[in-house]
Amino acid sequence: MIEVVGRVQNSYYCCAGFGTHSDWYRNVLKTPEVTIQVGRHRSPARCVPLTAENGERIMADYEARHPRVARRLCRLMGFAVDGSEGDFRAVGRAAPFMQFVPHI
Repeated sequence: MIEVVGRVQNSYYCCAGFGTHSDWYRNVLKTPEVTIQVGRHRSPARCVPLTAENGERIMADYEARHPRVARRLCRLMGFAVDGSEGDFRAVGRAAPFMQFVPHI
């Protein structure tokens, strides 16, 4: 299970909260063609690594929509945040993000 921190149209954005050494992150880099499941719906998809700038934007947006969950998620990932947008942007720059793009 992976926390979805953003969604645009049919794409899902996920953060490798424990860094680039996370098994799932290394696996999707090696084999980007995957199957994702959202609820009961399964779909083939492609994983695309995102830039730090995209991660920054996604994390700031996630915090704006889910402030308490975002703070807890950051603490679980080992980041100390004061609740400011700048702190969440810094987390987004530091943590690797992936975009899961379902095949339509």
